[in-house]
Amino acid sequence: MNQENREQPMEEGQEEIPVEPVQDEVQVQEVNVNINPPQPQQQEEPRHPPIEELQPFDEPRGPSQAEELSMVHRKINRVLGRTDELQSIKNRVNSTFTLLNVVDQRTTKAGLNLTLNGLEQVYEQQKGLMEELQDHMEVLKDIRELATPPPPPR
Repeated sequence: MNQENREQPMEEGQEEIPVEPVQDEVQVQEVNVNINPPQPQQQEEPRHPPIEELQPFDEPRGPSQAEELSMVHRKINRVLGRTDELQSIKNRVNSTFTLLNVVDQRTTKAGLNLTLNGLEQVYEQQKGLMEELQDHMEVLKDIRELATPPPPPR
């Protein structure tokens, strides 16, 4: 901002923004020299509270009712969440089992039908062979009767 802009009255809703003077191109670099050796990193907080924070012996040691109720709610929600996951897995297993049973029944039925058809064909062929064999036996019997000379009369 220049000097003449500063002298003009400000309009409503405008605020004056202070402008810092621009330093020359010389930049000052600060160097932090620490005489003390570096401190070791802070250790984790102890798992147990310090002795002064422990409860006196005459007070109950267990969690308060609110904490216990909160803990029970968390356990129930965790179990219910697992139950929901297990229920979906159970449903998928049941549907897979049902499909396998259907496929197994169809396969068994197809195998039984194929076996029955094969046995019927074997029976028909055996029946035809038996009839043919009996026909041949009758022909052979007739040939024997014709081929054997009649017994001489006595």
